[in-house]
Amino acid sequence: MTERSDHDDARALSEAMALADAFEAGELVIDDNESTPELPPVTGPVEEQLVVTTVRLTLSQRDAIQAICEARGVDRSALIRGWINEGLAETEDDRKISLADLKRAIAGLPPAA
Repeated sequence: MTERSDHDDARALSEAMALADAFEAGELVIDDNESTPELPPVTGPVEEQLVVTTVRLTLSQRDAIQAICEARGVDRSALIRGWINEGLAETEDDRKISLADLKRAIAGLPPAA
């Protein structure tokens, strides 16, 4: 991942201002009548389609997650989706004992000899 610099921000602002100037001068035309390109068909259940969701993490959280990803050979999105699925499974009512309680019980066991 690359970090943005002040130079990148200044260049983006300069390009945006140039586009705004071109639009005001009539050099840039937006055609609302232009046909919208066809979207690819949805495959599989709509509720299973991936959506973008922003989650704010501290830098240390992000770095810890990245280290786990590198150790496991998975990307951040896949790892976090897995953790969310585990958390969601813990809230299901079809268990006699919650997964969270089971994890706490296992954590309290003495180490194997």
